[in-house]
Amino acid sequence: MAFQTQSYSMKTKLPLLGLVGLLSWLPACSKPAALKPLPADAVAEVGGQVITRAVFQEELTRRGRLSADQCADPKVRQVVLEELICVEALHQKALAAGYDRDPEIAASRKRMIVAKYQADQIARLGQTNISVAAITNYYRNHPERFGTPERVRAALIEIKVARIAPPEKRAELAKQAAAVRAEAVAVAAADGTFGWLAQQHSEAQASRYRGGDIGWFDLGQTNTEWPGAVMTALSQLTHPGEISPVIETPAAFYLVKVIEMQPARIRALAEVREGIAYLLAREQERQQQETLHAAAKQGLPIRINPALLYTIPAPTKPTPPAFP
Repeated sequence: MAFQTQSYSMKTKLPLLGLVGLLSWLPACSKPAALKPLPADAVAEVGGQVITRAVFQEELTRRGRLSADQCADPKVRQVVLEELICVEALHQKALAAGYDRDPEIAASRKRMIVAKYQADQIARLGQTNISVAAITNYYRNHPERFGTPERVRAALIEIKVARIAPPEKRAELAKQAAAVRAEAVAVAAADGTFGWLAQQHSEAQASRYRGGDIGWFDLGQTNTEWPGAVMTALSQLTHPGEISPVIETPAAFYLVKVIEMQPARIRALAEVREGIAYLLAREQERQQQETLHAAAKQGLPIRINPALLYTIPAPTKPTPPAFP
């Protein structure tokens, strides 16, 4: 009996000792592992990704509006770092969600890579150098690009006609326009007469109280607010002070007068030299791009499916919602 009791006692003590040993071991296992120190050039770390000194410095530089004193301000630096941390955190979440595999993002990334590669390859060719001789030759070979046409400054009187006006009313307004012209021509030598008549009779509100002055036009110009018949009549006047015949259109009767004229001329090379240099530089860059593109395609098998290419429907533009 005593033997059995002792045996039982030993059986119960051994598990207890094992449990005590296990409990004494568990705290050691549950202690967090000591964090590794940040690398010397790390400003912060987000999910294992390091924000380096260089990245932080680049972000400060990008914010060109910050003064040196602001950049040195600890509060400003905390704000900038917090933004970098948020960007990195959101980037990691986006990667985890598979956004890096989104077709739109992949296409955008491809375009950025191509643009950077193309810019670097063209930069290796050196800065465009447009010689004085090239500029001069372009100026001589393209005189039509540097000429200014004959210009005329005009005044106008407009007498409107309602489109539903009966023939009798139109005839009455035609007589009024003829009378105004006769008065204008009779005293054409007197300064300000046409302007005074414009104030009295013209219905062109924008120019009426400027003596009918409607500004400068290139002779032959038709893309104006005035009817083509008006601009045609203006182009047929030959000297300042001359007044046109009455011009009839479905909507109004007009009189136009030449105030000033400027003859056609070719602008001097000095006036257009910088513009020519810019054009030639852009043309040189275009040729460099074409050469680069041709070299990039050389040796690559390229096939095109025209049957599919020309049957892809054009995208439809979304219709904006209508107001209720």
